[in-house]
Amino acid sequence: MHRKNIALRSKSLLLECGANFLGCSGHVQKAFRLIEQTKNTYGLDLELLIYTRSEELAHTNLDVGGQYLDIVNINRLFKVLNENGLNFNLALNGSPDFYKHVPLDLKEMNLLEDLCRSGVVAGLRNSVTIADDALLPTIRQEFPELDMIASCISPSYAPNIIDYRRQAAKCSDEGELLISYYNYLYKNYDKVVPVVQLANPIFLKELKLPPSMIATKTITFLNLFCGSINLGRCTRHYAGFNNEIEPNMPIIPEHLMSQKEGLRIDEAISTCTMATDSIKLINRPNDLRAMLKMGINQFKIPARDSHTQDDFRLLCELMMFS
Repeated sequence: MHRKNIALRSKSLLLECGANFLGCSGHVQKAFRLIEQTKNTYGLDLELLIYTRSEELAHTNLDVGGQYLDIVNINRLFKVLNENGLNFNLALNGSPDFYKHVPLDLKEMNLLEDLCRSGVVAGLRNSVTIADDALLPTIRQEFPELDMIASCISPSYAPNIIDYRRQAAKCSDEGELLISYYNYLYKNYDKVVPVVQLANPIFLKELKLPPSMIATKTITFLNLFCGSINLGRCTRHYAGFNNEIEPNMPIIPEHLMSQKEGLRIDEAISTCTMATDSIKLINRPNDLRAMLKMGINQFKIPARDSHTQDDFRLLCELMMFS
């Protein structure tokens, strides 16, 4: 269905997408084509934040699929994107050891320096997504021109929670711990990607942060689909051990948990038995509409899912009529 010249006030949408969402080559041309089509069809001003990762980097998550580029091609990609006014996000949301803090190595520091310099030359702010909170001070100090994004993995990265439990000993239960931890993330990072189980308006309102902070800093996945209340399951999954549970990790209280809305009830094919297609945000239209009303207009859509183009179309239609 093609809609042109829609007489609606302009709305903005930021989409963080894997580089292969735009195909294997010609990223700049395809990006501008998608921006134009989104404007013409849905009346939305689309901004793209293109990301990828590399198997050559120590802090790469190797258990999520999608596209991996070598360092040479990552350099080429962000430079050509920046030269054409498009931002880039480097995903460093993994670890060589999910049970301890691991410093950035020289290869990663060199790439971050190149990424930072490319953005400065182009008058842009590139970004980096991390799961390990211990990396934040180093990157803030060495590369202040880079925006920092807290990965959805952050609350299931064991060292983060071990450290935070010590600091937040006053928290009386797991729900209070998660609310306190996400307050920390929102106050210390430029953007936050909530874990899908907590990507819902009830949890975001429980943070009791200024509405403008929630609206401008939240990036939510459209098509992740974990339905486990136990973040220890996610810990073991990202460490390469599916369907096991890491002890002493937070358990999400039911009243904060994202609930299925029944738009799609089929189980998704996944290595995790707790994955269910209906937990995806795109399949929770009531939650999505409520979050749009909260001013949230930044979404993330990895290209490893076969429904990505359909998900993006549904998002645009919901935004157009919200």
